[in-house]
Amino acid sequence: APKARPRRGCRGLTPLRRPLGEVTAASDIVCLLDALRRGDRQRPEREVANALVRAHGRAARRLSDHPEAAEMAAATRRSATAYRTLARAAGGRSSRPWNRARQAVRRADAALAEAIAAHNAAP
Repeated sequence: APKARPRRGCRGLTPLRRPLGEVTAASDIVCLLDALRRGDRQRPEREVANALVRAHGRAARRLSDHPEAAEMAAATRRSATAYRTLARAAGGRSSRPWNRARQAVRRADAALAEAIAAHNAAP
């Protein structure tokens, strides 16, 4: 069977060539998960998504201690929820839940980036 091509917008397997600690942009993470999915590695894609759930959860808890960061905390919790859904969709028989979850991650992370920018722009 022919190998699946990288998704549009992904830079090939670039994220896989870097240590996981250097993969920071949400789009790189989604591309990494796509690359893992193409390799039919259910466990690694779930592990990566679950690690992102934990990281976002920790960040949300820390941000919730600061009232001025309430919007960032809420956006971070929404990102964690989106990554949790992505982890559940990993390795499924249908690509539809995976694609929906990926879109949800992109929207949640975009909203998080906006909340961070708004917080940083505030006087």
